Amino acid sequence: MTSQEQAPYVIFDGTCGFCNRFVVFALRRDRSGSLCFVSNHSAKARELLSEAGLTGIDAETVVVFCEGRAMLRSSAMLFVASKLTWPWRWMAAFRIVPRFLRDAVYGIVSRNRLKIFGKVEECALLPPELRSRIIE
Repeated sequence: MTSQEQAPYVIFDGTCGFCNRFVVFALRRDRSGSLCFVSNHSAKARELLSEAGLTGIDAETVVVFCEGRAMLRSSAMLFVASKLTWPWRWMAAFRIVPRFLRDAVYGIVSRNRLKIFGKVEECALLPPELRSRIIE
């Protein structure tokens, strides 16, 4: 795994059941072991968002910081997909769909995620090798 300072950071809603399931799913399928996940309720997330001038980002927005740039919403999700094992990484091909359409679908899912999956108090129990990639 790359160092956490160089690794892509994925900011997610730490209290969302869907988001937590997605994080566990991605951690287990991250082929390079490079993704680090940060709850949007953490000091690290506030620091990253502030440095990028994204302090107004709501809990419904997934953000990826990689190589000095920030990706939001569907672009962030497709970046994560590109790091996963086959067959999941094929989803990155949806980058060819115009962002406004991808983000519209993303918005529908994000607005309904808590109704469907509920809230959680903390991330699921993970093996230590995966837990170390969730930044508190």
